[in-house]
Amino acid sequence: MKNLCVYTYSIWWVTIAFATPKVKGDWNLVTNVVTQLKIDMATRVIEQLIENLRLAAKDASDMIAKFTSAVQNEALQIEQQMVNDIQGFRDRVSEAIDSVTNRLIDSGVAVVGCIATHRDNATAVFDETMGKAMSCVENQLTEIREQIEGLGELANDAMELANFSMNEMRKCTEEHEGHFISTGTCLGRIALETEGKTLMYGTQMTIAIGQINLSMVTLPASLQVCAGSRLVESSMTTARIIMEIGNCSASSVYNALVGPYPYTSTIAPLTNEPATFTETPAL
Repeated sequence: MKNLCVYTYSIWWVTIAFATPKVKGDWNLVTNVVTQLKIDMATRVIEQLIENLRLAAKDASDMIAKFTSAVQNEALQIEQQMVNDIQGFRDRVSEAIDSVTNRLIDSGVAVVGCIATHRDNATAVFDETMGKAMSCVENQLTEIREQIEGLGELANDAMELANFSMNEMRKCTEEHEGHFISTGTCLGRIALETEGKTLMYGTQMTIAIGQINLSMVTLPASLQVCAGSRLVESSMTTARIIMEIGNCSASSVYNALVGPYPYTSTIAPLTNEPATFTETPAL
């Protein structure tokens, strides 16, 4: 608005000055002076737009650095939390397994092997839980990282536009030097194009920053869901494993003495005699 007022006042002053009898009729000079004022005004407008673009790109770059640092901190915190939570849960499950094991009367080889198998199964559950939780976290982080990358692309495009507009402005003044009308027309075109794209990039970067801010607000809760839901799943699985350990004594003794089936078959090898079945004596 200030530049427009200065421009209007300058045009008015030049028109009055050259309308006096002394220089009246020298309209070519008047036209050249007015055109030069327009060129100066267009140049200042373009320079201001370029400055605005560079400032917007710098602000976006600063926000990108802050967002990136915040995402890294969230990733480290949730990873450490999951390690601690899973380790604590592993310790509690191990204590529960020891408690159930100590209550078993029999401690034979078959029982020990049964318990060891279930311990290995529990360990596999913990490893799988950590893997699934980290995969969920990585998916959440990847989504927000892509948003940050998009903002970075907008900032780069805005900076490239600023440099392009500056070069185009120089070409206008150099290629049309001494030709006021063509120079003014060239600069006016660049001013309009730069203004439109400046508005576009400014709006897009503002929207992108707002979306990232919203994602950052909800990110901690999303990461907590990743960790919590996987722990719930593993707790159900390990609870079943602990219950199965309680059956190790009975099932191991039964399988060791009786075998997997209550009847054993005696098949006559390579003869036409039918197979006979003998009942295992009851214990």
